[in-house]
Amino acid sequence: MKVVVSEIPRMGLSLDEASSGAEMDLEGQGISFLKLVHLHAEVRRQDASVEVSLAIDSALTYTCDRCLQKVEEPLARQLSIVRPAKGEKIIDITQIAREEIILEYPAKRLCRPDCKGLCMYCGRNLNHLSCSCSKGETDSPFRGVWIPDKKEKE
Repeated sequence: MKVVVSEIPRMGLSLDEASSGAEMDLEGQGISFLKLVHLHAEVRRQDASVEVSLAIDSALTYTCDRCLQKVEEPLARQLSIVRPAKGEKIIDITQIAREEIILEYPAKRLCRPDCKGLCMYCGRNLNHLSCSCSKGETDSPFRGVWIPDKKEKE
């Protein structure tokens, strides 16, 4: 969705677009989209600036970093952007939306803030059941390795 600044009428423009996450180059790094990314933009031009009111609506899915469960999350964002009218010939609203969506991606992907993850010994999801495996009694290649603490090094 590209807008030529000189062709924006005084009363403004109302634009709608729907694209897949793949078409917008948003999928990857464990994130995919469950439905199309809907964009609705209201574009107004004033003397020295262009104002874009943008609504983004979609839903994404990713895998929890701790327990490996699939998470589905809605994506709804409203924003307003003001750009200078002089010097810009074309405003790429799809690119603006793409950048905003990427900024909304969770830095740490969790199914919930208090996710307990998986048991490091048996692999059980600790959010559903408590673990009763014999912790520490696994056949580890590091078992019996002595690591000195700070006091012993001196």
